[in-house]
Amino acid sequence: MQEAVAERTIGGYLAALAGEQSAPGGGSAAGVVGALAAAAAEMLASLTRDPSTSLREAAIQLQELRASALTSARADEMAYGTYIAAMKLPKETSEEKAARKHAMADALEEAARVPLHLAVTAIEILNALKAVIAEGNKTVLGDAETAVVLAQATVDICVINVQANLPYIKDETLAAELRESIEAAHELIVRLAAERRGQINERRAS
Repeated sequence: MQEAVAERTIGGYLAALAGEQSAPGGGSAAGVVGALAAAAAEMLASLTRDPSTSLREAAIQLQELRASALTSARADEMAYGTYIAAMKLPKETSEEKAARKHAMADALEEAARVPLHLAVTAIEILNALKAVIAEGNKTVLGDAETAVVLAQATVDICVINVQANLPYIKDETLAAELRESIEAAHELIVRLAAERRGQINERRAS
């Protein structure tokens, strides 16, 4: 089994992403982008002298969110592998066909839920960023903007990945739930990104 994403080198990960295998793919890359968003936000707290309690708490939360995003990156790779394994299950008898169909359905659901979880992580990153922008080192607010862009990009990719799986999910109720959830996440990240950009501009002007 391949090691956790956090244990790979950047060069090795990019080579794997560019390679002939289907994993890591876009969903895994979204997790890495989310981790970069959290790290860029953490930077402001790390470069702030005598941080307040709220700033320290935000930094700890961002560190946890960074780890969570990388876990999602690996989970996406594993979900894809599970689906491929399900496709290869025997289908000679009616029982085998039913088992294969059930396994594929479970794998597809997981493949759609992983980016949903990652989208929530990206939203939480922008929530944590509020305190960092308010109290963090003013000279590196550009990195806060970087975090905003990366967090929104993370959700944008999650939307793509969820929507890519929806046509293959036969459970219409589940498909509708997943669609509504990712659309709500996208609407929220757009609003939060606009709020954080406004907050950054106000802090710069102060």
